[in-house]
Amino acid sequence: MKSSILAGSCAVVFALGMSFSGSAAANPSYACGPENEGGIGYVDDFSWRGDGTRFVYQCWASNWYLVDIQYCSQYSGCISL
Repeated sequence: MKSSILAGSCAVVFALGMSFSGSAAANPSYACGPENEGGIGYVDDFSWRGDGTRFVYQCWASNWYLVDIQYCSQYSGCISL
């Protein structure tokens, strides 16, 4: 009984933490329209050390679509996950 309460509490804390992280839901800072159809946009979530996650979006039909998630490091560059 205690372990299921603990597991449920951990799941709630994890869900709350994920709800406050908004990087994956963000779109590139410029508008997606007919003038840049097929264009690529990036949203970077880097730490102060220069490593982190890059979300790669492509513009189609005036909407941004997530096409790739990359891990970036100052030593190895960016690698698709």
